[in-house]
Amino acid sequence: MERRAECPRLGMIVPTSNTCVEPVTYRLLGGTHDVSVHFARVDIAHPDFSSPSGGQGMTSAARQLADAEVDAVIWNGSSGSWLGIERDRDLCENLSRICNAPATSSTLALLESCRVYGVSKLGLATPYTAEVNAKIAREYAGCGVDVVAESHLGITDNAEYARVPEEVVAEGVRAVAPNAHAATILCTNLNGAFLAPGLERELGIPVFDSVAVTLWHALRLVAPTSIGGFGTLLRDGALFALLQDLCDSLRSEVGADRIVLQLDLPELGLWARFPTVESVRPGMRSLHEGSAVDSDRTRAGSVPGWSLRNFVPGATAQLFESIKVDGSLIGLMSVQSVSEHSWTMSDQAAKDATRRAAGEVASILGRCSPVPAVGAPL
Repeated sequence: MERRAECPRLGMIVPTSNTCVEPVTYRLLGGTHDVSVHFARVDIAHPDFSSPSGGQGMTSAARQLADAEVDAVIWNGSSGSWLGIERDRDLCENLSRICNAPATSSTLALLESCRVYGVSKLGLATPYTAEVNAKIAREYAGCGVDVVAESHLGITDNAEYARVPEEVVAEGVRAVAPNAHAATILCTNLNGAFLAPGLERELGIPVFDSVAVTLWHALRLVAPTSIGGFGTLLRDGALFALLQDLCDSLRSEVGADRIVLQLDLPELGLWARFPTVESVRPGMRSLHEGSAVDSDRTRAGSVPGWSLRNFVPGATAQLFESIKVDGSLIGLMSVQSVSEHSWTMSDQAAKDATRRAAGEVASILGRCSPVPAVGAPL
C-alpha cells in the first residue's frame, strides 16, 4: 500500500479503562499540526498480572488502526514490563504486520529512552504492588537496567490509577531518585507527564513518564520532533538519540571500546564533566557508573585540563576531537581503546565525519534552547 504525503498518523492502542493517555497525549502535542493521533481500545478493565494482554482484542484493535492507514502503531500499555520484554517485542511484530507500519510499546519506549540517556540505574515509581515491581526489576535487569529503588501504591484496579493525586505521584518519584541516573513514572494511566519538568529541576535527573515516553518513541518512528515544556525527553530526546546513533556507528566503524561525547551547554543542563552520550562495547564499564569527570562544573574552554581529567584509567589509546559551533568550543569527543591500537587514516576520517555531524546537531540543540517551539522538526 502506498503511503500518503500528508502529515504522519500515529495509531495508539489503549486499555478500555484508561482515561489518561488520550487527553495527556493531545495536551503534550499542543498546537502542532505535524502529526495526528488515532486511538483504538482493548478490554483490560482489570489487568491480569499473570497473563499477557493481547489475543483477539489486540488484533481487532490493530485492524481498526490499519483501516485508518496509520504510519506507526503503538501499544500504549506498560504490561510488558512485568509480563516480559520479549512478549512486547513479539506483540509489536504482530502489530507491525497487521498495520504494515513500525510498532512500539510503552515498555520498549522506556528501554530506548534509557539507552539514549545512558541510564543503567533507574528509580521505579508505580501504582502497582510490590510483587509486580519486583517482576519489573527482574525484566529490566535482563536489559541492562538496574532498578536501584522502587516505590509502589499497592493498587490493582486500572481505573483507580488515574485517580491518584499528582502530589502522591511526585512523592513516589522523590523516594526513588537518590543514586538513580533517571526515574520513571511507570503506568500509562497515571497522571505524571506534567510533573516531569519540576521534578527534573528539583532532583537533577531525567524523569521518564510512561505516556510522554511512549509519545516520544512514537514520534521517532515517523517524524522526530522537539516539544518544549514537558521535560528533557520530549525536548531533547530525539537529538540525543541522533547523537547516540552517531557514536554507536563510529565505535563500530573504528573498532573502539568506548566513544564519549561531552557537550558544554549549561542552558540545557549539559556540563562538560558529564558524558552527554556514550557508546560502550559490551562488557566495558560505562562512565555513567562512576562519578563525574571532576567535582566542579568543568567548562569546555580549558581543553588541556579537561582532556587530562577525561583520560580514562585503563585506556591505552585515546583520541580527542574538539567540537566547535560558530567558533566557540562547546564539547569534546573521545575515542578510546583498552588495547594498543594504531589509528588509521580511515579511523580519523570516520571520526572527523562524526565530529562534524555532532557539531551540527549541537548547533541545533543550542538554537533550540532553552525551550524549542512545540512541534519543531529536527
